[in-house]
Amino acid sequence: MRVGIDISRTITESTGVGYYAKNLVRGLAQVDHENEYLLYGAFCHCYPPDWRNADTPAAPNFRLHQRHLPSWLVMRRWRNAARHRERLLGPVDIVHSTAYTMPPVSRVKVVVTIHDLSIFVYPDYHTAANYQFVARNVLHASRRADCIIADSESTRREIVRFLHVPAERIAVIHLAAGDGFRKTRGTDEIARIKERYRIRQPYFLAVGSIEPRKNLTRALVAFKTLVETGRVDWQFVLVGGSGWKNESFYDQLRKLGIEDRLVFTGYVPEDDLPALYQGAEVFVYPSVYEGFGLPVLEAMASGTPVITSNTTSLPEVAGDAALLVEPTDVVQIFKAMDALAGSTDLRQALKEKGLFQSKCFSWEKTARETLEVYRRVNGRVAERTGS
Repeated sequence: MRVGIDISRTITESTGVGYYAKNLVRGLAQVDHENEYLLYGAFCHCYPPDWRNADTPAAPNFRLHQRHLPSWLVMRRWRNAARHRERLLGPVDIVHSTAYTMPPVSRVKVVVTIHDLSIFVYPDYHTAANYQFVARNVLHASRRADCIIADSESTRREIVRFLHVPAERIAVIHLAAGDGFRKTRGTDEIARIKERYRIRQPYFLAVGSIEPRKNLTRALVAFKTLVETGRVDWQFVLVGGSGWKNESFYDQLRKLGIEDRLVFTGYVPEDDLPALYQGAEVFVYPSVYEGFGLPVLEAMASGTPVITSNTTSLPEVAGDAALLVEPTDVVQIFKAMDALAGSTDLRQALKEKGLFQSKCFSWEKTARETLEVYRRVNGRVAERTGS
């Protein structure tokens, strides 16, 4: 079996889709030494100029497709992909699109991962251009893909609801925290990382881009109340880039008047994240909507107690190892933050539960279940061709 996998976003994104594709490929290289894999550094609407520098496994059954061709030619072919079709993708039996886009194929079997459907559930949280692009692609993928992978049962239900895809065409395969989060960081390393980001006090931590569905404003309102009532003398650290449609967040932030308590790190290199998680007293993730919610698992694997939402996929990921809140209820968020800030015993209990819960997820498991999808899809091909 020959499988082509889109890794184009691993070059420009160390989070989200890029993080998923990178860890999936690493996992497949560990568990599958039999089948051949072609990796696409340029793929279907994503052609990073330095695509040939993609991080690929050293395993002999993995190779970067078209590495020998000049970049300008590969880019031109992808921009005119409909003319090249399967020739562009190489001699593969299956193509796996890791970011919901559908390549222009007619014979090759296709697996598409749809991470979430927030564009349909909360269209106001997206720009018009993003909505149109994603909606067009997921609708096409829902009609054409031989199998759709969803990150959670929650996302599978939404694919059935919004895209009318039969549930049997959807495989639920969970993500995982990287092994680096499970490694205990020394006190000196944590202190050095905290100093790098100007963290001087105990802190709540939030990880994610600043965009409406992350619900950060309500978390900061709750934090302000904790500070004003003298219940904590902590900072609030926000890790992540500035997303989109966040003008109201910054407007409300100025009104709260707690800038001296906040640390905005912006994008943080992957190597720094485990220490930031492990140095935090509490991880706060009251997102309104998630297709999976990977930062929750990262915090748990790091041994950090978690507050997260009782909606969408988050209870599925957190189990009973977090304090779950209604994300639109500031009082509930405040009470959860207050409870954890005020009780070392409760923090320790959630730390232990979180470490156990995080072990239920691994990239090896993700890779094995994805490989089974490839085999099943390829088996249907064999049945139809009589081979």
